[in-house]
Amino acid sequence: TADFETARSIRYRPEGDASPSFTFEAFIESYTVGPPVDDAIRWNATLRPTDAITRA
Repeated sequence: TADFETARSIRYRPEGDASPSFTFEAFIESYTVGPPVDDAIRWNATLRPTDAITRA
């Protein structure tokens, strides 16, 4: 079951190892799971970020 009441820590890094990564907290509002592609599960989520964000 999904827990939409707890903020999750999420790390996002654009393509390329040289790009900075961002870590932020967000609540998951909703999500959908698509068909597997190349043995990876793709999913889309609607996030509601909190005010906590850091750049590394």
